[in-house]
Amino acid sequence: MIEIPYIDKKDVFSINPGKELLKMNEKLIAQVYYCLNWKKKAKPGKIKGRSEVRGGGRKPWKQKGTGKARAGTIRSPLFIGGGVIFGPSGEKGTKRITKKMKGKAMGQLYVNKIKSKEIFIVDKIEVKGNKTKEANKVFRDRIKPIVLVFDKAESSRLIPYRNISYITPAYFESIDMSDIFSKKEIIFTNKSVEKLKSFLEKHNEIS
Repeated sequence: MIEIPYIDKKDVFSINPGKELLKMNEKLIAQVYYCLNWKKKAKPGKIKGRSEVRGGGRKPWKQKGTGKARAGTIRSPLFIGGGVIFGPSGEKGTKRITKKMKGKAMGQLYVNKIKSKEIFIVDKIEVKGNKTKEANKVFRDRIKPIVLVFDKAESSRLIPYRNISYITPAYFESIDMSDIFSKKEIIFTNKSVEKLKSFLEKHNEIS
């Protein structure tokens, strides 16, 4: 059993996560993180091979009698301006992981973050007049930066928090591993923490 404290009242929210989430598998987390960020990396360069370089269709000299090595085209990699051997093709390929691998890695990170006292709950998220100035007062004493997690049904309450530089508003479904790694605190609303509880308690072991 693990507990998440509230930031604006003396209470805790209890979660009983699956056994497979209580201990971090660092190799799994590293693998999942690498694969999820693969698409964000820049594509490698693209070169032309001898068949792609323009020109060189005519045989540069006859096969025999010149004293030179035989050659079929001036676009051979042996000539200046020719194709390149074994250069980058511009294709990144794919890196795939299963949903269960991603779920287990995310679950372990959440549990570790809770144990490290870096996940909290805010009871009252509404601010008067949806003013950014008022919203800033709610988290001014927190350790920054922060991910503020909403449920999709609370989209209207997210508005005043969008312009605060140290807060990254997000829906529970859209949080990725980069948010968990890079932010000092993750703060859930009452509705979004129910989704976190469901995710951690119903998560099954990878088969």
